[in-house]
Amino acid sequence: MQWFYDPIRLSVFKRCFEIAFGQAAESVQLDLIPHWLGLGKRLGVDFSAIPFRARLADGYIYNFGSCPSNTMPDLPDSGISAVLTPHVPESLLGRTGGIKIPCDISSSANITSDFEKQLAHVVGSRRAGNIRRLARKARTQFQWQVIKGTQLKGKNNEIAELAAVHELNVRKHNHPVNLYSENVIHYLLQSEVAESVRFFLRRSLESGKLVQMCLLYQDEERAVLYSAVQGIDHDAVPPGHNLYVSQHYDLFEFAATNGIGKIYLGRGAELDKSQNGADEFELLYMVFKSASEPIRAWLQDIRNPADTYFQGSLLRLGLDPRS
Repeated sequence: MQWFYDPIRLSVFKRCFEIAFGQAAESVQLDLIPHWLGLGKRLGVDFSAIPFRARLADGYIYNFGSCPSNTMPDLPDSGISAVLTPHVPESLLGRTGGIKIPCDISSSANITSDFEKQLAHVVGSRRAGNIRRLARKARTQFQWQVIKGTQLKGKNNEIAELAAVHELNVRKHNHPVNLYSENVIHYLLQSEVAESVRFFLRRSLESGKLVQMCLLYQDEERAVLYSAVQGIDHDAVPPGHNLYVSQHYDLFEFAATNGIGKIYLGRGAELDKSQNGADEFELLYMVFKSASEPIRAWLQDIRNPADTYFQGSLLRLGLDPRS
């Protein structure tokens, strides 16, 4: 995840956050952040009923994982109850203090030149065969491509089209904020990370209609691909297709063809991703620092059920949560 730790890129994602949320990262209303509310949903706790403001540190919600500073910044005044470093990988927890609450699992897939053999090794030959058949069936009615984001720079209609497909996914999951709205995508394509942006696009062979999109970042130096968000227009897809599964196969093929050795598949849905080719997983944490005793007590109270929940998640992946 080193690509995200560059200060220039962090500044870009900070600005993305401010565009999407309409508020400064120095003063964030946590009950607007989908990832925080999603943790509450898993634990059966309505986090929106306990709203408080926090300052984001060492990363923004766009990061696949945050690299925390050795010391967290002091709490500012003006009603800020906590400092939050989001999505810290378990391997980096030793770099910071604070209250550490497991919040999500990151999934990734190692890619070899013989990606089909690798896929069969990870999921088994029968499941790999099913994935391959779904991908090939999709190609009878749709065509896909991965393009550089700079190819869409200034093409307002095309950007609006793919943003609309992503918006369908936002509505499906009832997210309070769209992290990759049309305005955010326009900004990204004008920013310092524009050269790293990629789009996976799948269109109908018959009509040319866009039915699926995925926004990615490519770290060419380290040969790593990051899958950030996706969307599918299910109403435009005939029965019998599973474009979500097919996309994993297509991205693995793209990676193998282009010398990419690893794909980060994002946070959440780790069990589904393990059945589609992901072979590495890491627990991520929300790390809080707070001087408010009520806030600290509340965060401490949810840490144990969060630990229990994600220990179960790791066990379902066949991993030892103690290792």
